Amino acid sequence: MNIDDIPAGAHCQANFKVRTLVNEKGEPVNTRYLKPGERTTGKPGFYNSTGMIKTRDRTRQLVEIVDFARDKTWCVQYSDVTDLTIINPIES
Repeated sequence: MNIDDIPAGAHCQANFKVRTLVNEKGEPVNTRYLKPGERTTGKPGFYNSTGMIKTRDRTRQLVEIVDFARDKTWCVQYSDVTDLTIINPIES
């Protein structure tokens, strides 16, 4: 299955990778509160995780994925998304 095959409104889980600043464990470094000129502890690298596709842009071939591990939204290229699985939400 590829991203364009996902039906509108379906919930889809996927693995993804994104280039960002990572620590020695491969976890993303929070740079939100860095001041101008302040050094970060991270180095450029790839962060791999699993999340839920929130939106997709077919024209630019980008998806927004909400990362399960970090509760953060990443913008990722189609080519960096793998293992798509359509899931059924749990109803209460």
